[in-house]
Amino acid sequence: MMNRRQSSDHNSQCEDGKDWGTCSRREISRRNSYHVDRRSDLDRRQDINRSSIRRDFTRSDDGRSRSPTSLVNATGCGSSRKSDSPSFATMQQAGAASCPPWRELTELLCDKMWCRVQCEQEKKREKKLCDDRGRCPPGNPETTHYSDILRLQIERCQKTRKKWSDLMNTADDKLMAGIVQLMESHAPHMLTSAEAANSGVEKEKLDVKLESLRQTVDAWVKQGKQDQEENNKLSASTTFKLSATTAAQAKLSKETEELKKSLELERQRNDRLAKRLEDIEHKFNALSQEQDKLAQETASNSLSCGENMTECSGKMKQVMQRLDAISVNTITRGELSSALEQFDNVMAPPADASYTGRQEAEAQGLPNGHKTRNYLRQLSTALDHVSSSLGGNADGAVPQCIADLQDQVSSCAESTQSQFKEILMISQSLKTLEESISCLESAAREKQKQSPALPPAPPPPSSTTTTPLLPTPPPLPLSASHGVSQQDVDMQMTRLAATLTDSIQKNMQEKLAKVAEQLGSFIDKERREREQASHKADDSCSKVESLQQSVDELRKYTHDSSSKQDMMCDYLINQLKQHKEGMASFDSRLQHVAMEHAQTADEVAMQLRVVNTWQSNFTTKPLYLDIVNHITKTLPNGLIRQVAVLAARVDALESQLRMSEAATKRPRLTE
Repeated sequence: MMNRRQSSDHNSQCEDGKDWGTCSRREISRRNSYHVDRRSDLDRRQDINRSSIRRDFTRSDDGRSRSPTSLVNATGCGSSRKSDSPSFATMQQAGAASCPPWRELTELLCDKMWCRVQCEQEKKREKKLCDDRGRCPPGNPETTHYSDILRLQIERCQKTRKKWSDLMNTADDKLMAGIVQLMESHAPHMLTSAEAANSGVEKEKLDVKLESLRQTVDAWVKQGKQDQEENNKLSASTTFKLSATTAAQAKLSKETEELKKSLELERQRNDRLAKRLEDIEHKFNALSQEQDKLAQETASNSLSCGENMTECSGKMKQVMQRLDAISVNTITRGELSSALEQFDNVMAPPADASYTGRQEAEAQGLPNGHKTRNYLRQLSTALDHVSSSLGGNADGAVPQCIADLQDQVSSCAESTQSQFKEILMISQSLKTLEESISCLESAAREKQKQSPALPPAPPPPSSTTTTPLLPTPPPLPLSASHGVSQQDVDMQMTRLAATLTDSIQKNMQEKLAKVAEQLGSFIDKERREREQASHKADDSCSKVESLQQSVDELRKYTHDSSSKQDMMCDYLINQLKQHKEGMASFDSRLQHVAMEHAQTADEVAMQLRVVNTWQSNFTTKPLYLDIVNHITKTLPNGLIRQVAVLAARVDALESQLRMSEAATKRPRLTE
């Protein structure tokens, strides 16, 4: 394509008449006009057929065409140029001795072009293999073998390209030597023309032109060698740049892989830290829940302990009040003995007490045993208070012992009341008897004054038999006892009084003995109950003390646990703060790393784009066009002119071959 474009450019420039191509063709046609041979068309065709026999235009085994026609078609010279003058044929037919050198030069030119094409193909193949090897990631065990194979193929391509380059250089040297020899051999023939022999001016001009042509050829040879050296240097620098680019790309890919690995490690580390933070948050939530539960339990325990303390303090106060009441209301044996002695003194008057003393005691308005009865009432009240203070059973009932004591005290009070009533009745009967006695005495005195003295009454019987306490008979009317003497009445009254006194004393002694016995048993029971109550109070005090100790221990344990929980909460809060600070610093560092990675990735992407752009520009058609344009601009005019002449000659040869092939094929088609 590039050669076709060059040929089309040359054709366009030649048509416009503004470039060296047109001038060179005109000059060549002018030169060839001096050497036109008047040979017939048949001889010319035979020469062309003979020259075409020496070349094999068929394809070889490897599918590559060795024909000059195919080479010219591949480069685009044959398809874009048309031979408008038979200059090459006239120069070839100038003499019979000049035909072999032209054939050798043509073959050398075709060989050089073929070597050039092979070099280009090997170069493209090497570039493709380098691209395939560059796509293989370094360090991958799966592609190591393939990378080694590609490296061997690249080395083989380089060796093959060097071999074709050496062959091309050899063909170039031979071509230059053949051209020089051809020019030297054709110089006498050119000078022996009729017009050159007749005109000295033309001969001098021809010598000058030949000399200039020789110099041009020498300069072209030197320039060709320099161009070859520059091409070698350019290929070497291109290879070095490609290797450097491949190494840089491999290094960039390696750095990119390392950055990806570091990012993956950072991501894994971030995931681990996030998971650890979630675990710490779960633990903190669990600990906070446990702390709330412990706080609730502690509050409930403190409330229950406070309630128990208030209840225990209330019970202690009640027990102490009961103990104080029991200690205050309890009487001793001395007090009881003195009270009993006083009661005995009150209830049992001395033996020498006269009847008048008893009358005086009765006249005071306080019956015998009044103080004892009042004391017993006070004692029953105190016992009721003690029984009520003891509280009884769980259902509010009075204890059985206290109930028995209350029953006994109530029975004693009832018996005392009944005795008091009996005493009142006896006192009333005594009063009636005294009244009746006083009446009888008054009646007896009056009667004694009226009647003589009666004999003395016998003494009262001294029997100690107890007679039952009988109700006092009503006083006899005076009309019924007017026959009884005063002495009989006195004796009866004395006996009655003695009998009543004895019976009353015996009854009172028996009842007081029973009361004393019952009071003693009651006091013993009360003392035992008091001792039991004191023991129970001591047990309650010990229990209260142990409960107080347990409450103190519980309060101390609660305080210690609350302080420990507070310390643990503070420690966890500090740890959480540290973790939060660490996470904040990690986030900042991660953001910094992400920013640096983004910048580095952008730079790497930019470098990769630049490298890819440079590589694409280096391996694309515009680069080759730029190289061709540069070579076209830098090459000397003589070399370009000679290349154009050679291209024209090749076009002429191809056209002649096509014409000969068409002439040979027509009879076959008609047949």
